[in-house]
Amino acid sequence: MWFGALDKIAERPWLGYGFRAFWRPEGGAPEIWKIVGYEPPHAHNGYINISLDLGVIGLALFLLSLLISYAKSIQWLRMRKGVISLLPILYVTFMFMYNHSENTIIEHNSIFWAEFVAISLSLF
Repeated sequence: MWFGALDKIAERPWLGYGFRAFWRPEGGAPEIWKIVGYEPPHAHNGYINISLDLGVIGLALFLLSLLISYAKSIQWLRMRKGVISLLPILYVTFMFMYNHSENTIIEHNSIFWAEFVAISLSLF
């Protein structure tokens, strides 16, 4: 499935297919559905899905937000003492790793997305 999705990313690399538009029947997904033999609702990889939805530009912005949050988490950890100071860096690391196999990261009603935004903003 990922190879088919990567081929579809190459068709619209910069801006993608639009937020949540690819995995609809009128989007680019039916070709992938034929290959895999069922209709998955997403790519089971957040980075691929962001690229399908928002293109390379959207993926770059998401990765930049992860990188900035990671750097701020390291600063936070150095400035404060105690176990609770580990929370931001642990959560950003979780987001990075979880996004490899799941796609619920940037869903509008995802608790993971809400926590990431809250933790990232609290670091500033």
